[in-house]
Amino acid sequence: LIAAAVLLQAASMQRGPGEHAPKGLAEPEDGPEWLLDFALGPRDEIPQLIIEQVDGASCTLRVLAFWFTYLPIADAIVRAHARGIDVRVLLDARSTTHKLEGACSTRAGCAHLAARRNVAQYLQSQGVPVQIIHPSARPGPVRSRPPIFHPKAIVVDGVTACFGSSNWYLRALQEHDEHYLCVHSRRVAAGFERFAARRQIAGWSDPHARSNGSGCELCADQLQCNSTGAHHTADAPPQVLDFRLLAGPFFGPESALDEVWQKYIRAARSRVRVVHWRLDWAPLVDDLRLASRLGVNVSIFTETQVKSTATSDSPISTHVFGPRRTAAHGQPHTILFHHKVILVDEDIVLLGSVNAFRKSLREDSEDLTVFRSVHVAARLDALCERHGQFRPGGV
Repeated sequence: LIAAAVLLQAASMQRGPGEHAPKGLAEPEDGPEWLLDFALGPRDEIPQLIIEQVDGASCTLRVLAFWFTYLPIADAIVRAHARGIDVRVLLDARSTTHKLEGACSTRAGCAHLAARRNVAQYLQSQGVPVQIIHPSARPGPVRSRPPIFHPKAIVVDGVTACFGSSNWYLRALQEHDEHYLCVHSRRVAAGFERFAARRQIAGWSDPHARSNGSGCELCADQLQCNSTGAHHTADAPPQVLDFRLLAGPFFGPESALDEVWQKYIRAARSRVRVVHWRLDWAPLVDDLRLASRLGVNVSIFTETQVKSTATSDSPISTHVFGPRRTAAHGQPHTILFHHKVILVDEDIVLLGSVNAFRKSLREDSEDLTVFRSVHVAARLDALCERHGQFRPGGV
């Protein structure tokens, strides 16, 4: 399989204190980029952010989801379709194997919740176009754990992209340690649209088309269009350095996302923080050891560490929490530390859906964005400090 990537050059528009553009990098051709919001779970920040962006759509809405059962987000998608927004939804088959959950606010939503139907059934019943990616449709040898379609993203009006670690089911949104990011970036938004369009979905709009067929001009041809409900952080805007998509072998070309990790870790000057759900990728561990031997301060925050980083010549601060087990309504379940982030130096953030193990990096469909943001880095640093100080050795 040949590599396929959507490479974004750095953006430097509207910079403020603490946000410095890399030398020699030009203004992005597709206009300014800025951070709309960054949310950390648990609690209600992440679902509120997603619903806010969906409700703010004025023209088009694209949804790419792995595990989606949360009814309030589905209701927001139905509302968007009902007011004439061009909506397309692409789901992994996992979303059809779990029933709707969460509070209902409409008669149709409550009926589907009571009938224990899944999100695809609900959306399709309301006329929303939905495409399901089934494991059985993927060519190649039969696997006990087949490749998955793993993004958790929305694209609003061709200019806003929201993505992160959090799946859209009740426990993930309200209990797990997660992150979610919304950026105004035509290049990132177009990258996700092309990512979905490669699936050859009937009726999936061309992201470069000027009309969605209803007379609505696509917002990729406008300066700003998703102002409703969106709010900017007080911090300076991010500078998108790189955006990569791994299509997975069942859809064709793959992009070596681990090579992006390697590039930035090897260029680190002062520190690297790996904040990942599961660390089980030997090349990443080797790069961390090398960085540590070169004097870079390396620390790891993970729920499950499979590949050891302990060596005498490369001291690495490692915090392994383990999953927290609890019981709600009499049913035991696990609360995950589910982040997928690498922080390099003071402001470079590598963030997306991709996990640090082979199946995610070589078989699944994933996304990874690299950007500069003091604001996002500082919030993730605070998360690490909180976990390292108050929950050493276990959650």
